[in-house]
Amino acid sequence: MLFPIVCPGCGVLGAAPCAACLAGMRRVADRALPAPPGITRLVAPFAYAGPLRPLLRALKYDNQRAALGWLGAELALAWQLAGLSGTRSWAPTGAARARRRGFDQAELLAWASVGAAAGIARADRPVALLRREPGPAQTGRPRQQRAEVAGFALRRPWWRAASVVPSRVVLIDDVVTTGATLAAAAAVLLAAGCTRVDALVVAWTPPPSSRRHDFHAVA
Repeated sequence: MLFPIVCPGCGVLGAAPCAACLAGMRRVADRALPAPPGITRLVAPFAYAGPLRPLLRALKYDNQRAALGWLGAELALAWQLAGLSGTRSWAPTGAARARRRGFDQAELLAWASVGAAAGIARADRPVALLRREPGPAQTGRPRQQRAEVAGFALRRPWWRAASVVPSRVVLIDDVVTTGATLAAAAAVLLAAGCTRVDALVVAWTPPPSSRRHDFHAVA
């Protein structure tokens, strides 16, 4: 009663997302999409279109987490249907932006994908493997400029000189557009000894030429 649930997609009181927003979302017809360099397989349950856009922006910029449980469940289902395996991690945002926001949305999604609650098997818990080097934000940049992303580096614990990198990693993120961010993250992991990097994102941004053909409305 004091804190009613509001749909982040449209602001209507009730479920998050509400039935109208769910009806307007677009599922990717094929969950396995063309993968960026270094990524063996890219999986996304939704296209970045319709009500999902304001819902993800509300999470990323306004810390509106009402739909986080639903997003986590969708990621978990996509993980299962795609048969993914490996250590869950995420493509982190820059430290300065994370401090301003007070959180990293990719990390929230990684935890939500396993249900951040007591009783999670230790092997399933997301692991922070990377840190992001300073650089411009990707949001709002043209496609051509998104390839010029800041790089990543291994996140080394202070108590040991070298990091132990898992052989298989699944990077979790909110949206993939050109794939430059995922490619840069995968390059660091592969150079450190990882043998396979997959990616699981909430939404894939289809190129303009295919936006009418590669996804369909949610039933």
